[in-house]
Amino acid sequence: RISYINETNDDLKFVRCANADCSSATVTTVESSPNINRNTAVALGSDGFARISYYDDGNNDLKFVRCTNADCATKNITTLDSSGDVGRYSSLKLLSDLARVVYHDGSNGDLKYIQCANADCSTKNVSVPDPDNVGQYTSLAFGSDNFGRISYYDVGNADLKFLRCAQDPCSPSAPQVDVAQSFQPAATNRAVKADLYLKKVGSPANATLRLISDSGGSPGTSVLATGLLNASSVGSSYGWLTVNFSTTPTLNANTTYWLVIDAAPDNSNYLVWGGDSANGYTRGTGKKSNDWSIGNWSNLNADLNFRVYMGGIDNQISTVSVDGSAYAHFMDIVTVGGNAGAFTLNSGTIGGSVSADTISNCTIGGNASYNVKTSCTIGGTQTTPTTPPSDPAVQAMPITQEMIDAWKAQAEAGGTINGDCGDGGVAGCDIPTNGTLTLGPKKINGNLILANNQTLVVSGTIYITGYIDIDNGSAIQLDPSYGTKSGLVFSDGTIHLANNGNFSGSGQVGSYLMLMSLASGGGHHGGAIDLHNNASGVIFYAANGLVYLHNNVNATQLTAKAITLDNNATISYDPGLANALFSGGGSSGSFKVKSWKEIE
Repeated sequence: RISYINETNDDLKFVRCANADCSSATVTTVESSPNINRNTAVALGSDGFARISYYDDGNNDLKFVRCTNADCATKNITTLDSSGDVGRYSSLKLLSDLARVVYHDGSNGDLKYIQCANADCSTKNVSVPDPDNVGQYTSLAFGSDNFGRISYYDVGNADLKFLRCAQDPCSPSAPQVDVAQSFQPAATNRAVKADLYLKKVGSPANATLRLISDSGGSPGTSVLATGLLNASSVGSSYGWLTVNFSTTPTLNANTTYWLVIDAAPDNSNYLVWGGDSANGYTRGTGKKSNDWSIGNWSNLNADLNFRVYMGGIDNQISTVSVDGSAYAHFMDIVTVGGNAGAFTLNSGTIGGSVSADTISNCTIGGNASYNVKTSCTIGGTQTTPTTPPSDPAVQAMPITQEMIDAWKAQAEAGGTINGDCGDGGVAGCDIPTNGTLTLGPKKINGNLILANNQTLVVSGTIYITGYIDIDNGSAIQLDPSYGTKSGLVFSDGTIHLANNGNFSGSGQVGSYLMLMSLASGGGHHGGAIDLHNNASGVIFYAANGLVYLHNNVNATQLTAKAITLDNNATISYDPGLANALFSGGGSSGSFKVKSWKEIE
């Protein structure tokens, strides 16, 4: 089908070809008013009838024709835009049989876009994707996301431009802005995670952090790794957020790479990446783009605050039994009830199947995929050579800095005690031998020491700036007012539990006590948390350090940077923890910590 202008009569004409070469055709005059037709575009609907956009140069309007038969002898004509000299250089496409038209606004020098809401386009949305002396010689197409792609001429700069719409009708009110910071590693090693200095305005959606290779001094399109930037973990004031990479690519020394935040457009809810306007980082710089995948990067003339962590110890599981499946870079002297994935498996009994680069001194009940095998018995099918599995991605901790800050505020709202609490504590926070104290919410500028069969009943969140030491049959339990909710005692320092210390929730099903250390280590056996006795009904959390379980200790939940188990120590995860609801105490507001689960 062809639409065109008869220059002699200024008529809008339409051709329906009757054969492949169009040597036989039906020609119809669609409109013949004087000085009416320029810059036509045609598209075909699912009904087999044409749609035409064109410029009425007598009235300086953009018009639209919906043909109602094959030859367009019958049709409906609608004026789409009459606000000035508009409608030149139109391009027309159909989306779900409804027209989309891009065109030039000559009065304002704008690129315009129309989203038709009905068949004749008498109802429509009009937007201005680019208002900067642009919009001639347009061409419109649609991607698999059903958003427009537009090429056009920038008159002011004599440039060809390309625009990808981030929504329909291609409104510019919330442009997508992606931000990037380059860096050069000082040594060759694997990239594990990155810290970004962020704050948020409103309630933005989650974003994606991409680690990208350089291309000509800007981010390219080769993505080396990604990570989830959890917006709920970002506070309203600047703070560091850790983003773990999904894979751990090797970065070369003195080679430029980019950290790119790919965020959704929203003028009311967004992330802010803090930076240094002095541009003092000599091995990189900051840039921005409307869309990282297209490019068109411009300089920020500033550095964005970041830290990239490289190297580290290969994750490993050693001298341990796992009832389910297990995955690590290195597995040594293990018993696994389910499947196993590793780069190296040495001295293990695996109930299920195995995927690895190297296996040795092992018994495998299921199938095995490997490159090197030494002294292994395999019950199922063997596949070699193979591609060894990637290392397990570093898992994000379920408790965010924003949550920790909120807990600190809850505790401080109940007042501050200056000095130690418990055994030999200051006035108002002293617990005699065999005695009980109900406390919380409260901040303690000191230590919590329970050493002589003493009991602390937690009635609200307790934050301790020092350490926690529980010994000789002492106990921490939640007040019954917590009901089915869970509560928290946490410290900046280490936690040490020994000699039959007892812990419990409120007494109702689904209520748990959480003991959390923010320390990186320095306690007994170098641990942030050191456990000498069984602990059921309690959650132990040490995101920055080691949890050490001594001989024959059984715990129902541990989350830590690292875990060491002595002989016969056991972790038996309680499935009820997946639904634990945490409260500041009593009838106060509550929230849920997501993603408590066992991960090897």
